Amino acid sequence: MIDTNGQISGEWLEDQVAAAFRRWGYWTECKDTVYGLEVDVIGQRHDPRQKPTDNVIVQCKHWTGKKITPKVIYRLCMVSFACRAMPVLCHTTELTDRAEQIAADWEVRVLTLEDLNRDSLPTPRLYPPTSSDNAIQSETGSERIDRPTVRETRDSVPGLFRGGFGTELSYVPEFVPNGDEHRYTSLEEIDPRIR
Repeated sequence: MIDTNGQISGEWLEDQVAAAFRRWGYWTECKDTVYGLEVDVIGQRHDPRQKPTDNVIVQCKHWTGKKITPKVIYRLCMVSFACRAMPVLCHTTELTDRAEQIAADWEVRVLTLEDLNRDSLPTPRLYPPTSSDNAIQSETGSERIDRPTVRETRDSVPGLFRGGFGTELSYVPEFVPNGDEHRYTSLEEIDPRIR
């Protein structure tokens, strides 16, 4: 889609993202709203796997000459928490260093155009970003690099709020992080009485 200035419009990227998610087994809708905020793409798996990635919120940024700031990441995370969905950012530009760190800490799946050609939704970045490491694993990948993961290095909630379920980062309340990587366990698996 070409806008009035002869540039490829942002809707083009949204269409590419929606098509990729449909290939990955999701129903998708574009340009929906969440509590009055526009969301570029939402997705829900045809056949839920009982994983937090069964529902996704995708923010698309088809920008040139402008970097993605922390504000974009925080908004995506807030909307995702409200919808109990995993946050995904797909972009054609760069992130500021701080935005990249926040995306890693909050387990946002950051995709580029090339990632849309993968066989499945890539996992969030497991390791703090470095200039020499740009690889993203597939959701089923098990490769481990010998350095601390984001879950091992990020800050946590204040001590007053710690203890019990719900103090670890999870967009979907029925799941808790499992280990130092990107995996989750349902609360029902931990204790069937929780349901």
